[in-house]
Amino acid sequence: MFSDILWLIYTLGMMIPVLMMIPIPARFKRTTPLPHDWNSADHIAETCPILPGSPLPELVDFFNGSDLSDVLVARAIFRWITLNIRHETSFQVEDDGDFVLPEVVVTEGAAREEGYAALFAELCSRCHLQAHLVKGYVKDQDYVPGTDPSTTSERLSFWNVLVLQQGTFCVDCYRASGERLFNDFYWLPPASDIIYTHYTEVPEYQACTEFLSLDDWKILPKTWPSFHRYCCEMDGEVKSSFRADSESLLKIDFTIPDHIVCRSQIIRLKTMQKLPQSYSYVYQDREKCSLYSGYPNSGQYLLRLFGRPRDGHLEREMEDLVEVSVFVEKGRGQEALYPVVLNFYKRFLLFGPLIGQLVRNMPAYFHCKVLGASQVSVIVGEHTVPLKKISDDRNQLTKGKRPMLNSVRNQDTEDAAQAKPGAAGNKAIAGEVALKEAASALASAAIIAATKEELLESDIHTESKPPAFTDPDHDPPTTILVTPASPKTVSVPDSEVTSVWAGEAMISTKEVFLAAFYTDKIGYVKLVKFHSTLI
Repeated sequence: MFSDILWLIYTLGMMIPVLMMIPIPARFKRTTPLPHDWNSADHIAETCPILPGSPLPELVDFFNGSDLSDVLVARAIFRWITLNIRHETSFQVEDDGDFVLPEVVVTEGAAREEGYAALFAELCSRCHLQAHLVKGYVKDQDYVPGTDPSTTSERLSFWNVLVLQQGTFCVDCYRASGERLFNDFYWLPPASDIIYTHYTEVPEYQACTEFLSLDDWKILPKTWPSFHRYCCEMDGEVKSSFRADSESLLKIDFTIPDHIVCRSQIIRLKTMQKLPQSYSYVYQDREKCSLYSGYPNSGQYLLRLFGRPRDGHLEREMEDLVEVSVFVEKGRGQEALYPVVLNFYKRFLLFGPLIGQLVRNMPAYFHCKVLGASQVSVIVGEHTVPLKKISDDRNQLTKGKRPMLNSVRNQDTEDAAQAKPGAAGNKAIAGEVALKEAASALASAAIIAATKEELLESDIHTESKPPAFTDPDHDPPTTILVTPASPKTVSVPDSEVTSVWAGEAMISTKEVFLAAFYTDKIGYVKLVKFHSTLI
């Protein structure tokens, strides 16, 4: 008996290396894309002398002679197609079923959706790569979230699945080429991202570890590449359709990186009419993003969220992030529900009021946080009502820079010790240190004086320009005791300081604006617009 157990252990030990050599099924390895530098393959595609109109075999010979690895050859084919084949919907399909012949696509330099996929599969096959043509459904621009594409007029879509040693990945040349710009998202996207938009009934081609039915897929919200590229997430229940509450209001929470600024839009599905911006509001506090919306009438609506980085490029357009359907039973009527954001490039957070309709001839309390503003005010007609600065994060920013200053100070001490000067040298160094400490202390005093002066300006209620600061040269002299042990301080620019502002303003006009004054601007910059109504 004991010898039998030993024999079993020996047999299992001999089998382990053999079992490790068996390839793991691809469906368990497809959850992440390949990390790679595609520059070499892109360069090959961009400088390829074979252009549309040439015979297909010439293009195949070019890629086979490129001396690239398998995945880079596939990338070069992908980029050549997206660079040279344009979208076309007018010419007829050949007699080979539902697909356009790859030879015709290369000759014409144009293709429909299925032509892109057929050409990629053919080129990969002739370059000894395994790529399959996939047929299914895609949530394109016209798709209504939550609907069943198999029971509507939604036509079938086509893309590819590329099988590599590292796993199986999706490739969509048609959508990557785009109408205007190349979109790299559709080259080997993560399975957890592409499943939101692409569906096929073939389990091996879904590129995910668990098979999704069509009912499961249509429940997922309609997303765009930017939603996944910026690592956004929908909090709570992830779904494509929502119902407004009894007050015809809806709130959806997202997690969106702090460097992405968002805005929203509501479209009435029946008429495809865009509602005014006052029917929705995006509240962003760091990575927390809450989308508030209200609806004037009963029916079905589309609620869209847009976003773009806060990178300072004013010409950069907002990008589509996510879209859901909203069903409303009765509606609230025609009224402005939320404030209207006028400037998406300045960083600020409105604490209140978060209603769009203020009461005329009554005071309203405003509370906000603004980055880089020297003054925040409420503009009521021709009057400007300054708000009071409650606090700022200047001290926190200063503390955050002190470790760096300590390291610099330690390095200066080490350098002085290594120099080992004589008595005269020691006196010179001590004098220089004293001068530097004095300059730092004076700068600190100037910051404190400026901060106190800003707080004292709260008594002014109507001004057409930001309050003027007193010239420090005319202030009473400040006595500062400077010693070699005095700590160094840092002067933080106003553009990096976030301040909290608050105060009341009498509402006497139909429109009221929350505005901020920045040192690099000539006048006030309007941030938010409110409406007012008579009661």
